[in-house]
Amino acid sequence: MRIIYQNALQLTIPALAELQTIAYGGGWTSNPTKLADIFRIQSVDLQQSLVVYDGRKAIGLALLGRRRAHGWLYDFGISPAYRGKGLGTGLLTTATREAAKAGVRDIELDVWEKRDDAIRLYERVGFQHRRTYFNFEATGEQLRLSELDMPPSLRLERGLVEDVIGWYAAARDQPEPCWDRRLPSLLTYGDAQFCTVADAHGPIACMHYVARAAAHHDPNRVRPMFIGLSERAKIEHLRALFCFAARTAFADLATTAFRLALEPETSRLAPILADMGMRMVGKACDMRLIIAQV
Repeated sequence: MRIIYQNALQLTIPALAELQTIAYGGGWTSNPTKLADIFRIQSVDLQQSLVVYDGRKAIGLALLGRRRAHGWLYDFGISPAYRGKGLGTGLLTTATREAAKAGVRDIELDVWEKRDDAIRLYERVGFQHRRTYFNFEATGEQLRLSELDMPPSLRLERGLVEDVIGWYAAARDQPEPCWDRRLPSLLTYGDAQFCTVADAHGPIACMHYVARAAAHHDPNRVRPMFIGLSERAKIEHLRALFCFAARTAFADLATTAFRLALEPETSRLAPILADMGMRMVGKACDMRLIIAQV
């Protein structure tokens, strides 16, 4: 093998999507349009991202997001035919070294808790498990949204996406959210929506979310990206926000799926979601690498 590393700017978005498909294996297919959206929302820096070649054949990639001195490993993969040869360790080590030269001082990633092979690889390079994320899912029927009896004192309103800024700032006592649920990403989602529930005393809770119509095997679904809670917020206020999102997007409460990914286990929201009836469908590890000065 003749291993060569080059930055990802050498490839077009369709070519990167094709390489991502190859690196994943297993029949999953990347989409160039969706990949371009992810690059924008997650601040992926293609100049700091790497592609590894065996001669002229692209066999793997490490896609790095960057916000000032903070980095995020959005995606990392080696073609199945090349795994088990130390190439993953070499690619990740090279990627973190090049990021350090460019001024990145820490890199984070999330990985499924059951991916022992990937976790061992990240640990070899120096990443450490920082905390655990929960993934939640439920349908409107499972949450009994149709049974919600809204008191007349409550009002639900659509707002501007930018309205999330004040709520985000007010959540400083909560654990930092995952990379693509932080403020720069929230303000970049092109199809994001925002709503609040309030009473005569003022706003009680808000939800920044995206609503995606059914596609392939996925149902109509709402994905909350940020939920802001005042001290007065209760389960019924959160259920009211879910009702508003489902009715506004799909005019349907029962079959709409609600999926909330990568919620920090120590957040105020996590137990409320569980008490409301959301099912925890998986856990992920938040891993961090602190890079020494180069």
